[in-house]
Amino acid sequence: MFIQAAHARGADVHVVTQMVNSLLGLFLFPVEKEDQFFGSFRSVKLSNPPQFAAVHQTIPEFPLLPSLQCSKFGNCTNLRKFIRRVRNAIAHRHFEIFGESHDLSAVIIRLYDQEFGAPIDWDITLSAKDLGHFCIYIAGQVIQHHL
Repeated sequence: MFIQAAHARGADVHVVTQMVNSLLGLFLFPVEKEDQFFGSFRSVKLSNPPQFAAVHQTIPEFPLLPSLQCSKFGNCTNLRKFIRRVRNAIAHRHFEIFGESHDLSAVIIRLYDQEFGAPIDWDITLSAKDLGHFCIYIAGQVIQHHL
C-alpha cells in the first residue's frame, strides 16, 4: 500500500515489482509454518471453476477477485489448496507478468502449477490489482492469527 500511495503521489516506483515481492514474503517464505498459517482455510470449499463470491459470503473480508480466470483448476477443492497452489507457482517460478503499466488493473499475472513431472493441471490469471487485494487479505490473516 505504501508503494501504491507513492505512485499515486507521482513517485517513480514500480507497483508490479512490489506485488511480486509481496508474493514472495506472504506465500513462499512462511513454508516452514505453512500449515499453521494456512491450515484453517481447509474448511472453505471451492467449486470448479471457483466462485469467490461464495467464499466472500462465508468470509466477508475475503476479496472477490473478479478478474480471476481459470483454464485449469486440478484438484483445488478448498481455499487451503488454492493458497498452496499459489505458493507452489511462486516457489517454482511458474508465473508470468503481462503488461508494464503502473496501473495494477492493466497488468495480468498468470500462475500455474503441476505435480512433479506431470503436466500443468492448475492455471489461473488475474489482475495485479486483484492479486494485491488477495495479498492484503493474507497479510491481515497472518498478522491477526499468527503473530
